[in-house]
Amino acid sequence: MSRLFVLALFGVACGVACGRGEALEEGADVLQSTKPIEQIDIFVNGFHYASGDMSMQEEANHYCSRKEDGLIQCVLYDGTEPDANMIGIEHIVSREVFDALSADEKALWHPHTYEVKSGALIAPGLPPAAEHELMEMLVSTYGKTWHVWHPGETDLPEGTSTLMKGFYADGQLDPGLLRARDERFGVDAAELARQRADIEDPGFDEVVLEEPRVGVCEDGVGPGPRG
Repeated sequence: MSRLFVLALFGVACGVACGRGEALEEGADVLQSTKPIEQIDIFVNGFHYASGDMSMQEEANHYCSRKEDGLIQCVLYDGTEPDANMIGIEHIVSREVFDALSADEKALWHPHTYEVKSGALIAPGLPPAAEHELMEMLVSTYGKTWHVWHPGETDLPEGTSTLMKGFYADGQLDPGLLRARDERFGVDAAELARQRADIEDPGFDEVVLEEPRVGVCEDGVGPGPRG
C-alpha cells in the first residue's frame, strides 16, 4: 500500500473531526521521516559578528548533530522557545580538516578557541563535567557560519546571507549582549573562563582574521541587497 494512499485514507477517516491543518499534521506525524533532525544531540549558545563589521553582533542558539566523519552540522535559532526564528547554519570541522583547506577558503571560517576559553560559548543544561569535556573537544575546531535572517531588522529573511565570524580577543563582544545571555541561562562567563583555564589553548591560523564582506550592505548594517 503506497504512503500516498495511506495518507488519503487517513484524511477521509479524520473527516470533520479534524481541521485541514490538524489532519495534515497528524498525517505527517504518522508517515513522514525526520531522521536528519532526530540526530541533533548537541546544544550550544554563542555569539557571532558580521565579517567585516564587528559592530553587527548577534547571539545564536546552535542545535547540532555530528556525522560519522566528524563534521558537525548546526541549525541556528534566535531563541530556545518553540516559535524561535531559524536564523542560519554553521558547519564545524577539526583543525586537521581546516588545515587542508585553501587560504581563500580558510578566510571564510573562524576559530572557537577564544569562545571556549572566555566562557562565551556555553552548553546549557549539560552537567559541568560533560560541558567541560565538550569544550575540550570544540576548542581546536573551526566554524563556517551564515546568517540568513536578522529578525531585529526585518520581518522576513530578506536579502543575501551574511558570513559571520567568531570573536577572538577580549574587548570585542558587546558586554551587554553577554550579560543578558548569562542572566537568561543563569551562567557566569567569567567564572566559566576560570573553570576552563586547564583547557589547552591550541592557538589558531591567523588567516581567519581576514574578513571578506560577504552578504553585508555597504553601510555594514543589516542583510545585503537582493541578488
